[in-house]
Amino acid sequence: MHVLYKNDSGFLIHIWCFSYK
Repeated sequence: MHVLYKNDSGFLIHIWCFSYK
């Protein structure tokens, strides 16, 4: 799952989450 969010500084941060089933 790819998560994109905006942090407090206003920069767009890409977080790569890997889920194992």
